Amino acid sequence: IMQYSITIDALAKLNINLFDLLENTIDLPGLLFRSINEIQSNGIKDENSGRHGDYEKLSAYTSVFFALAACDKADLAVTRSRNHIADALKTLENIPSPFFRGRGGSMLFSAISLLGYSEVLYKHGRDYIIEMLDYLDSADTLGINPSFPQSMSPEFVKVYPLLTLLNSIAATGHHQALNYRQDRVRQASELLEALTPVERTHMGLYYITAVYNLGLIDQEKHRVNALVEQLGQTAEVIDPSENYFLHGIACSYVIETAMITGKQHLITDRLLNTLADSFSTMDKRFEDEINRPYPFAYALTMLAEAGHVDKLFEPSPRYDNQSATSWMIGNLAQIGDGADGRLYMFNHALINLMLRMRGTRFPALNAYSGFNFKAA
Repeated sequence: IMQYSITIDALAKLNINLFDLLENTIDLPGLLFRSINEIQSNGIKDENSGRHGDYEKLSAYTSVFFALAACDKADLAVTRSRNHIADALKTLENIPSPFFRGRGGSMLFSAISLLGYSEVLYKHGRDYIIEMLDYLDSADTLGINPSFPQSMSPEFVKVYPLLTLLNSIAATGHHQALNYRQDRVRQASELLEALTPVERTHMGLYYITAVYNLGLIDQEKHRVNALVEQLGQTAEVIDPSENYFLHGIACSYVIETAMITGKQHLITDRLLNTLADSFSTMDKRFEDEINRPYPFAYALTMLAEAGHVDKLFEPSPRYDNQSATSWMIGNLAQIGDGADGRLYMFNHALINLMLRMRGTRFPALNAYSGFNFKAA
């Protein structure tokens, strides 16, 4: 499902509609939705086994919906014979972890909105967004907390799904939910303040994206400006090689945050070099070594967006006079079948980089150029 969805999206950005191209040879929509139905609950084998429920199936629906939108095929999501949006929403009830239900459900809500069906989320007798807020509020009572490669604070576990849900509220236009039981933007802001400085480098981007899409960036501009400067200072003292997750992707997040807020002065040579040079010593634990493709994918994507991807393709003494990219590929750790080395993340980042090389003659996809977030 993920391979098809990424391929469909990438080709659409090259003006190739795979649904139309294969129309007379393969029932591509049928293939995708049949494959989704074959996904079993709790099939993900990782540190959160047993907490996912139908999270994998929900994620598959979400990726297919985004692929349909990219190809202007929203009509395939709801047909006379099957309402795939209704089927996707049913998966929410079988995701026990508030973290995974909130994070995954928020992306599903955004995909449904992109398809043009946002009203089914809160205007047809059931309010999925309010239900999600209720479920997130019950997290302490439920006690089904996710595990991470590094220990994360309780506030991180709470703010992550809340921020993604705020963004989906902007996508759906269901602004009444922003003040359901409490001021949800203020709640997110207070949780963000309670994070450790390194955790905040991850979530700062999510917060700024949410308030911008909600049309609240002017209201929050002093908080946002202070936050971005704070993130830049934190990034200057982070060692990305400390671990592949918490520290490993922190600098990449800050670079992206600096880009979207127009604070490029925070992207210093020191920050760029620290990030680009970090992968040769990202071997403190075996888990860090085998998962190096994960932070490398983040770095490749963010540095490309910032115009500094050359840092990963030029020879460096830190990598025996190879480029960071060549060295990383040559030093992929051997792992057993079924082990997750996050290599797929590197593949996705390479596709992203290649699409950046297509030039400006390809217009934005209709689904995105015609979509507007609804300001609160």
